[in-house]
Amino acid sequence: MPAARVGDSTAHGGTKPDGRTLKASELQGRTVVVEYWASWCPFCMKQNPFIEKLHRQAGGDNLRVLTFTIDKTEQAAS
Repeated sequence: MPAARVGDSTAHGGTKPDGRTLKASELQGRTVVVEYWASWCPFCMKQNPFIEKLHRQAGGDNLRVLTFTIDKTEQAAS
């Protein structure tokens, strides 16, 4: 797949937990918070509740929170 270009709203953005593809156009015009985390990371354990609270309080149409785990297995990430 070719690299995405700045402003390309058709670029592949990733795969959602339900297997559907996230398209960059779904994020266009929204504030996006991106978090990389791991189940074994002590900083992540402290930060994740705040990310969840932000999503609950400010979520909706204008905010998207994308989290990416660097855990090696799905079981470790749950």
